[in-house]
Amino acid sequence: MKRPQIRPPKPVPPPCRGQLPLFDRLTTLIIETDADPDYERAKQIFAELLEENYGS
Repeated sequence: MKRPQIRPPKPVPPPCRGQLPLFDRLTTLIIETDADPDYERAKQIFAELLEENYGS
């Protein structure tokens, strides 16, 4: 049986406007959510991510 070909990962696009890459921002979101029992900061970060990626 032939082994499947594994493709190399695609290069990550550079962050625009000096922002953190999405992965780092999601990590920040998780940490903020864990630290804030009311989720206020997490809701704010999540709203910013949605606004930025999908517009209004």
